[in-house]
Amino acid sequence: MNVINSIVAAVVIVVAFSLLMAVPVMLLWDWLMPTIFGLKEITLFQAWGLSFLCGLLFKNNTNKS
Repeated sequence: MNVINSIVAAVVIVVAFSLLMAVPVMLLWDWLMPTIFGLKEITLFQAWGLSFLCGLLFKNNTNKS
């Protein structure tokens, strides 16, 4: 049971941290994009998804071995 609690706690911490990192994305988007390009403002979960997508697309996977 202790292992399950540790796994659940780790998942909660990762999700909370990733949501926290999406806040600057949301704030910058909402500050810049509507003014510059006429785009809509986004929600926190849209910023979270955008951060995830950018991480998938632009992640550096080079091995320096």
